[in-house]
Amino acid sequence: GLAVSHATGVEFTPTIHFPIRFGYRYDTIRDQHVVSGGFGFISTGFSLEGAYARDVAGSDEQWLGVTIRYFPNIPGT
Repeated sequence: GLAVSHATGVEFTPTIHFPIRFGYRYDTIRDQHVVSGGFGFISTGFSLEGAYARDVAGSDEQWLGVTIRYFPNIPGT
């Protein structure tokens, strides 16, 4: 059958380079209610972002993620 998950979130940027995010996701397949939060630094050349998520519906599952992205300046593109 069709499994539908729902998610919502909000991003707040106190300055243009520092996003702060909060979210909620319901995963139908795993029956998980996951809350998450994260923050980062974004510039024209790179970004560094971190996030934490936890299932709040009974299991002890939790996740920690870090993302590093590089935005090269390629002449002619």
